[in-house]
Amino acid sequence: MGDPRHLKKHYKTPIKLWDKSRLEEELKLIGEYGLRNKKEIYRHRTFLSKIRQQGREIQAAPPALQAASSAKLIGRALRIGILKPGQDTMDDVLNLNLRDICNRRLQTFVFKLGLASTIHQARQMIVHKHIAVDGQVINSPSYMVLANQENLIGYTGNSAFARADHPMRKQIEQGGSPVPIRTAKASGSDAPRKKAPVESDEGAENIKAVEKEAPVESDEDAENIKAVEKEAPVESDEGAEGIKAVGKEAPVESDEDAEGIKAVEKEAPVEAAIEEPKEDDIVKEPEADEE
Repeated sequence: MGDPRHLKKHYKTPIKLWDKSRLEEELKLIGEYGLRNKKEIYRHRTFLSKIRQQGREIQAAPPALQAASSAKLIGRALRIGILKPGQDTMDDVLNLNLRDICNRRLQTFVFKLGLASTIHQARQMIVHKHIAVDGQVINSPSYMVLANQENLIGYTGNSAFARADHPMRKQIEQGGSPVPIRTAKASGSDAPRKKAPVESDEGAENIKAVEKEAPVESDEDAENIKAVEKEAPVESDEGAEGIKAVGKEAPVESDEDAEGIKAVEKEAPVEAAIEEPKEDDIVKEPEADEE
């Protein structure tokens, strides 16, 4: 039969999807608060819009109902923590923005209290059940911390981070970036490659001396190559002149050959023509004797 609950989305998508200013603002929020995707932003925006809608409805209600309804809404906002002590008017409720909601996330509190070195590490700790609120393990980074729970956030009792001598705990307290701990030795392609050690300073000096002397020999070789290149064109010019002379004489012989070929072509049809038989050469058959 499946789940009998009527599941539905807890957020509303924006009407104008490709709004440049809104997309840029959402991208900043994702990086600042370590959000996973934009669905989290849509959920918080929907939650904020419902509170502000209630505030507008209270302002439009009759004066007799405004006092009790406004006190209830403001009390709820103070309990959640989106309103600070001293903000007890309906204008303060209507001036709330999306950052006021994101600042109440458990992920944000874990980072601000120094339990994690980065906002992204705070999310990982919460998902891996290293964080507890008032002794209760919370594995949802978007958990809304109440105003009376701000000082009750810490590590769980069975978490490795609860030990003060944990290397990651020391790294977090020093304020540095977290360093991953590898429990297994790297093998195969994951093993770090060792650099080839330098044999000695004398060996390095010998290598430098060889590099300095090498260009001297290469310069001599380059001069010899240039000398050979200068001499080579003289012989090639003579060869080119000989080739030109041969080219000029060759057409004379070829013209004679062409004339001979033409004469042969003219005579060939005469010889090739079929000689017509003469009358003397025709053999006459004997006529039959008349009876």
